Amino acid sequence: EAEAVRMNIMNALEEEKRITYENSEAAREAKRVAEAEAVRMNIMNAAEEEKRIAYENSEAAREAKRVAEAEAVRMNIMNAAKI
Repeated sequence: EAEAVRMNIMNALEEEKRITYENSEAAREAKRVAEAEAVRMNIMNAAEEEKRIAYENSEAAREAKRVAEAEAVRMNIMNAAKI
């Protein structure tokens, strides 16, 4: 009977070790998944930032074109007034 109790204790300890290992594996996998998701979000955020910058640059380019066109019209008016 003492031997049976000892075996039960040893089996319980082995089971505890196994569960601890599985939990640590699950925790490591959860960490890997979270890190991969963080990388994915960083990539998505970078892509969105790139789109925003491209849009702002195109807006700035359009504004520069409008300013240049307005300046050209102003210069044409001034040149026409000299004639």
